Amino acid sequence: MQKVDLITSEYIFNVTNNLNFLCLTETHTKTDSMLSFNFPGFKLGASYSRVTRKGGGVGLWFRSGLNVIELDLRKYCSEQIIEICGVLWKPTRDTNIIILVCYRSPGVTNTLFYSNMELVLESTFQPNVSFLLCGDFNLDPNRDSREYRLLTQLLSTYNISNIISRPTRLNRSIDHIFSNFTASGFDILDNIISDHRTVLLNSGIACEKKQHVAKFNRNFNSDSVAKFLNDLEQNNWDYLFVQTDINTAFKHFYDIYNHYFNLHFPKIKIYFKEKKKWITGEIIQSSINLKNLHSLKTTYPEFNNIYKDAKKNHNHLIRESKMIYYQNLIINSDNVIKSAWQVIKDISNKKREFKNLVINYNGQTVDDPQTTADLFNEYFKEAPKNVVQQISTTNSINLLPKFQDKSVFLLPFVEHELLTLLNNKLKNNFSSGPDDIPSFLIKLSLSVLGSQLTFLINLSFQTGCFPNCLKVGNISPIHKKDDPTNIANYRPITLTSGFSKIFEYAYLNRIESFLNVCKTLSDNQHGFRSNHSTMTAVNSFYNKIICHLENGECPAGIFCDLSRAFDCVSHNTLLLKAERYGIRGNALDWLQSFLIGRQQFVSINKLYNNTIYTSKSNYLDIDLGVPQGSVLGPVLFLLYINDLEMYLNNELSCTLYADDTSIILSDKDSSLLTTKCNLNLNKLVEWFNSNSLYLNKSKTHNIRFHNYQNT
Repeated sequence: MQKVDLITSEYIFNVTNNLNFLCLTETHTKTDSMLSFNFPGFKLGASYSRVTRKGGGVGLWFRSGLNVIELDLRKYCSEQIIEICGVLWKPTRDTNIIILVCYRSPGVTNTLFYSNMELVLESTFQPNVSFLLCGDFNLDPNRDSREYRLLTQLLSTYNISNIISRPTRLNRSIDHIFSNFTASGFDILDNIISDHRTVLLNSGIACEKKQHVAKFNRNFNSDSVAKFLNDLEQNNWDYLFVQTDINTAFKHFYDIYNHYFNLHFPKIKIYFKEKKKWITGEIIQSSINLKNLHSLKTTYPEFNNIYKDAKKNHNHLIRESKMIYYQNLIINSDNVIKSAWQVIKDISNKKREFKNLVINYNGQTVDDPQTTADLFNEYFKEAPKNVVQQISTTNSINLLPKFQDKSVFLLPFVEHELLTLLNNKLKNNFSSGPDDIPSFLIKLSLSVLGSQLTFLINLSFQTGCFPNCLKVGNISPIHKKDDPTNIANYRPITLTSGFSKIFEYAYLNRIESFLNVCKTLSDNQHGFRSNHSTMTAVNSFYNKIICHLENGECPAGIFCDLSRAFDCVSHNTLLLKAERYGIRGNALDWLQSFLIGRQQFVSINKLYNNTIYTSKSNYLDIDLGVPQGSVLGPVLFLLYINDLEMYLNNELSCTLYADDTSIILSDKDSSLLTTKCNLNLNKLVEWFNSNSLYLNKSKTHNIRFHNYQNT
């Protein structure tokens, strides 16, 4: 931490390392010679020198590295009467401090001093800005009581008062420091070269020194990536191609991949510095030129217009660069809406600061990351079971989907087909699963591992088995609402291995084409399907309402909310439905292998000594739900809920978006409509209960729609 330390006197003969600013009066110099003052570690921030008369002059120096901007006060200066200069200091993003140094010759009685001082205050003072006005005013409260009173009355209207209470020259107080805050202390020191004493001020205003946060991470530079890919290509893979068991084969492949991965990308301590990615080489050069012109115009005023034009062009260049950068960021993104919101956050500086996770468990505060991770993991495992236990088992139904005569066949992949599929599906980003292997690196690896991955995929399909080591999910708890110390107010975000996604994309490619040919999925299902979205769901629902209204009916909508729908899916029920839909043989065995025997753990980050450390919970077995964060999870849920419509009466229409279910019923008779709503709501509850899905009645609502004329 640093303090706003300020020193003012006629001459300075010694500068200490504890000072940030030097304020000098009566410099007796011209403008060009002011620059020649040599205070080691300091730069000239602002100054004023007399042109016609000798003596006088003021200067303000600041320690190198501080964010200081000169204030243009020359138009308020008048030799002998008021000589003033100043700077705006920004020690932090949210802190602004104005420092002014002033000299007034002794014996001058002129209203211009007070009128110009008021103009200076009007142009610089702001209520939320810390303000310091220092210098040699040659006004003693006792000797010059009237003049001093006029000055203090003027300053008091801006809530600025004198903080120097001891003599600064012989037995008089003529050097003053005025401020709008309470300083933490000052000293009056004698020196050997002036009859004015030196005034040292410790303002107590904190200057935050930027502390960059470090984290143990991997550095994926281009040279390391090239060597990594070369080693994978040169490796002898003969042992892999003779395997007949997918777990043995994939473990061999995975061990080799991880060996080279850790060899070329070891975890190292990396400091995360805030980088402005829109800064280009042109902007950097423009900034250098602008600084040079600023130095020139300080000495040679004739450069002032050139500097103003350069500054205008520089600001325009920055705006253009930002606009191009953010436009490309959105246009080239896989998720345009998400990227647009990220841009808005960046521009508005709404960045979330890292905070250590603290929870309240059984009345006790828990901040140990290992314990916290274990508690979250246990909660995320048990929460879906607790939801299922609330479901009534009375009046259960055993209605199954219509049997599909055709069966899907897991056709083997050829290398070119698989690589085309994966290059289109895998994302080119840094997201990674439990193994830390980022998606972009796996995508780059396709060029040298095409035959190996094709062999593994086909062996997996042939044996109907999904590799065991890929059945692990890394969960991060994300706060969603209310008290952040309550575990129940967090939702789990699951990350799976990038290699798991490769197997899932291959499997999905085979069953998705089969489901499309058989037209298995309902036309009213708009979630997680190509050419469908929330917009198509809204349009479909809206058109149905309009159709009923034009027929002179009064439709009603029932909007269902399911609690933890994806997490409550019964594996046995899902597999039974999948078989009815034509997923049989190796395809069904593979799906069962994918669902059974899964595990999860929770990762918690903690900031300690400016370094982020990650703690992992113990592994827990998961026997309920479809894997969130997986490629197959959404499609499996669509299959699970697909037969809901066939159980309901034909007189209603559904609009589905994954687990969001909206029902429309209509009738010209209001009493009959009420009966229909109650009957079908009961049937909905029966179906949900029989499929281990819990209807949250407090969040399930109904709405009656009317023509405006009939309301």
